[in-house]
Amino acid sequence: MAKVKPALAGQPRRRRAQEAALAMIGDELLQAHLDSNGPAIQVRLAGAGWETRRRCILPDNQAQIAAQLKRLWSQFPLLVCCGGLGPTQDDVTRQAIAAMLRRPLFVHAQSLRAIQARFIRRGLAMPGVNRLQAMFPKGAVVLRNALGTAAGFWITVSGRHLIALPGPPAECLPMLEQEALPRLRALAAASGLAVRRAVIRTAMVPESQLQEMLAPALAKEKGVELSFLLDEPGEILVMLTARGDSSRELSRQVRRSQDAVCALLGERVVDPQGKPLAAVVGKILGSRKQTVAVAESCTGGLIAGRITSVPGSSLYFHGGVVAYSNKAKTRYLGVPASLLKRRGAVSAAVAGRMAANVRRQARADWGLAVSGIAGPGGATQAKPVGLVYAGLDGPGGAPATRCFTFPGDRDCIRRMSVTAVLDMLRTRLLTGR
Repeated sequence: MAKVKPALAGQPRRRRAQEAALAMIGDELLQAHLDSNGPAIQVRLAGAGWETRRRCILPDNQAQIAAQLKRLWSQFPLLVCCGGLGPTQDDVTRQAIAAMLRRPLFVHAQSLRAIQARFIRRGLAMPGVNRLQAMFPKGAVVLRNALGTAAGFWITVSGRHLIALPGPPAECLPMLEQEALPRLRALAAASGLAVRRAVIRTAMVPESQLQEMLAPALAKEKGVELSFLLDEPGEILVMLTARGDSSRELSRQVRRSQDAVCALLGERVVDPQGKPLAAVVGKILGSRKQTVAVAESCTGGLIAGRITSVPGSSLYFHGGVVAYSNKAKTRYLGVPASLLKRRGAVSAAVAGRMAANVRRQARADWGLAVSGIAGPGGATQAKPVGLVYAGLDGPGGAPATRCFTFPGDRDCIRRMSVTAVLDMLRTRLLTGR
């Protein structure tokens, strides 16, 4: 169970924010699956005046969940649980919370009707196990789920608050924003402590380098705390937070620090308001009425997935080709077999040819390509796990390529590759380089 610490030590003592703990629940999170909900929840809580001091990952085990939640519940005024609200036998979060609080579960009739109606709209009969999703610990306030069957809930006991959210990000984050954050902001405001925060998104800059670049310059702004959060492999959020009595002065402090960070980082700033990289790239392409197509090998469709996660991306995304084998690279992307034999699939020459050919075939303004070794197998002494070549082809000039060597497991390498090639395009669009 890790503490979430500020990036800087030795700053002047500041008034403590409302403190929170996060419990991310699910066996899959213990099996090398990245916890994407945790950082996203943490950022949103901070914006509402709550500082995350603990974040832990728990298995789908009722006894272990109940024991750990009991410890966190005794230490923090806010406990947010995420995951385990489904209808299957491994979804035991609600039972664990009920056991921890020694409260029975009750059937919430309105939630049960909503689940039944959802199945009817799909032309299906509701399985009996889904009844569990309409059951909540006694005294809970139900949090509506407009996007799924797993409603969340909120329980307050003796001034302490527990929020349970579903695991799927598409359900968890909208529920948090729509159902919980307004109440959390009101609670933070009632404490008399004003909080102002800026979140700046960066790409392809290690946290240690960010610390080295920013800490000395921001030391002059004594009331502003600097911290970092990994939001996506290769994308780090720089967070600037000020707390005190005067919201107007805090806003000025944070704004000055935000301007200083953006000036120091220059083109490494993806967005000064923290918008995701794919959304920023899409906005630039849309404003210029340009289009992009992608050719993927080791990323297996993740680049297309990241691009199309942005609403309205059909305006600028023409499509993509997943060419995993050498034969597919030749057949679908026109990469010469002789080039693959001479240079190998994981090479600058092949990545550049993939980018150029997918651009030409899709009749797009830009072509992106990635070929690499995500592991754990397939490596050689000359080409280790983590070696990735990214290609970019666009108006004016030959395809550009970059070589990266990424650390981490297969999932991290693949996701880092997506960030790298999207940031190549962003940089080229903004600077011409």
